[in-house]
Amino acid sequence: MKEKIQSLIGFPIDEKSYKVDLELQDRYTAYSSEILRLALLGIAGYGFLLKDIVLTNQTTLGPRIHTIWPLLIIGAISLGLSAILALQHRVCATDCVSSIAAFIRKSASGRESDAEIDRDTLRTTLKRAAFLLRTSAILLAIGASSIVITFCYVLWSI
Repeated sequence: MKEKIQSLIGFPIDEKSYKVDLELQDRYTAYSSEILRLALLGIAGYGFLLKDIVLTNQTTLGPRIHTIWPLLIIGAISLGLSAILALQHRVCATDCVSSIAAFIRKSASGRESDAEIDRDTLRTTLKRAAFLLRTSAILLAIGASSIVITFCYVLWSI
């Protein structure tokens, strides 16, 4: 007969054992929040460029935007993907915290084999979160560069 496993919900944990992890997670989450904010600001910048500058004064600026159209599309897609990945990073960061809590609780309760599964899950989730954060930052840089180049070309090209 299978042994009944006691629930770990409410199992007491010393705050010192996870406080550093939570502080580090807060910093990474704040960084991904800034990436998200800047990506959305960049998308708004593209909207401003198209609506208020190009479409209202089609005689002088309209033809310029058509020559740099691929860069405009690459920039908008990069910013959109950056925002999506920043949001997904926040989900992964939350999963990391839950894996840390599960690992600590299972280790403290003597369920070492289950704790090792949570440790492996944590490693995988941390790698995924790092990939998402790096990729989001790179896409933000590509999108921001595209905005700057597009604005400069459209406004100051002779």
